[in-house]
Order: sequence, then structure tokens, then C-alpha cells
Amino acid sequence: MAQDAILSFLFELAHKGSCLYTLIQMNAMWRNYSAAGLLCFVLLLFQEGPCLAQIDQSDTISLRTAQVAWASAQGANAQSSPLFTGIKYFVPNPNIEGNPWLLSNEEAGTVTWRGHELPATELKYDLVIDQVVVRQGDPVGILISLSPSLVPAFSILGRRFALPEALPRGDVPGPLAQGYHESGFVHPSLSFIIKHRKILDSQSSSTDITWSFADRSLKYVYQNESYQRFTNKKSLLAILRTHKKDLRKYIRQNHIRVRKATVPELVPVFRLYATLEK
Repeated sequence: MAQDAILSFLFELAHKGSCLYTLIQMNAMWRNYSAAGLLCFVLLLFQEGPCLAQIDQSDTISLRTAQVAWASAQGANAQSSPLFTGIKYFVPNPNIEGNPWLLSNEEAGTVTWRGHELPATELKYDLVIDQVVVRQGDPVGILISLSPSLVPAFSILGRRFALPEALPRGDVPGPLAQGYHESGFVHPSLSFIIKHRKILDSQSSSTDITWSFADRSLKYVYQNESYQRFTNKKSLLAILRTHKKDLRKYIRQNHIRVRKATVPELVPVFRLYATLEK
């Protein structure tokens, strides 16, 4: 049984951290949630580090390693399509609130695959495992996830994503997060860079546990050869202080909540800044 296989895999790793006992306490999860939902929880443990899974950073298993191990436990062999090769993708359990993707529907885009930019008519971006997902063959074909080692960049509906190596260099206040980043706005005066990501979050009561996908995206401004992260209106205006008054007025008039704003909502703010810089 798939759950038994992954459970054996976890016990094999149990000596690495004390909080794996939490999995044993959640007997209901093994009965009521799909393998994909459990995978998201396991990946979250290893992704978030010591604060969730008391594991030394040197011993932390990478997301990709955990995913490959899970695929092996499921007996999933590498899948291939006319253009792409990857691991079969497991759709999350619908009982989990929300979804792990950038966009809910499969959309048209491009994938930089082995040095060539190729069209992909049915593409998704999973923000939990940070991988591009394409549909193999016709509209009813299976979904496969593509290894970032083979896909340095991709686009969805014209929005561009790339690994950090393809982004502007600079003195960063701590390294950029691993994985794909979106270039939301690029201009000689500044760039707006976003690391989209989601985690599997939970809320518990005396009788139940509710699971949902929560956004934990990181937003950066690249300016003067350095990256500066912002989280709200105050920190954004502190970075763009030369036109602080005009930008604050624009944000207020358009009811933009910077902390939770989407990329399309924030791009006009940066476009206005670039215009004022001329």
C-alpha cells in the first residue's frame, strides 16, 4: 500500500528529528487524505527546517529528493511525452482548502527545455514543490512534473519565471530563496522580483484538523545592484523613498494592500515609479 511505503520511509528517517511523532498521532490523516496530500505535509516538514521538524540543516532532505522517494514508493516510473520527460504528478486531495498552484487552471506557456524554448499548451506551476507541471499528450493525458535541472526558465500567459542564476546579480541581504522567481517588472531604474511559494498549513480543534494551502511568497526590489525585500506598504515606500509621496497617494487611491497584493496589482506601482524617474 502506498501509505505503508511512505510510512516506512519516514520511520527510516525518524532518528533525524523528534517532531516526526506528529505524523503518528494523525491516524485520521492516513485514512482520510490522499497520498498527494500527505506528500505536501512531508515536504513542508523538510522545507521549513528546524522550526517545524527538529532536523539539523545539514541533514535536511531536499524537496526533490523527497519527491523522488515518494514516487518510488508509489511505483511511479519516469513518464515521457513527445517533448518532455518527468515524474508522474499526484493531484492534491480536494478536501484541502485552496490549491498549490500559481493559477488554478492549466494555461498556455513556454518551457526552456534542454536549451530550447518550447510551447506548452497545458501548463501549471506547483508552488509547494516548486516545479513546472505539464500534461502528457491529449487533454485527458497524465500530468508530469519537470525537474528544475532541465528547466531553467518558463512562462505562463506571458509571465516569465527563471532560476536565480538568470536574475540580475547583486549584494543580497541574505541569499534569494531557492527555486523559480518571477520578473514582475523590469526597468533600467529597478526590477520587481517575486518568489512565489505556498505551504500546507493547518488549524486544529479538539475534534478535527483543517488543512489549507497558504501563500508565503517573497517580494524583492532590485535596485542599485542589490536586492531589498519588502513585506508591506511601509517597507516598499522605504525602498522607493525618492517618490514616496506620489506612490503612497497612488496606493491609497487604488486600494492596494501591498502585503497581499498580486503581481498585476503591484506592477502599476513600479511602472509609476519608473515614469517619475525620467
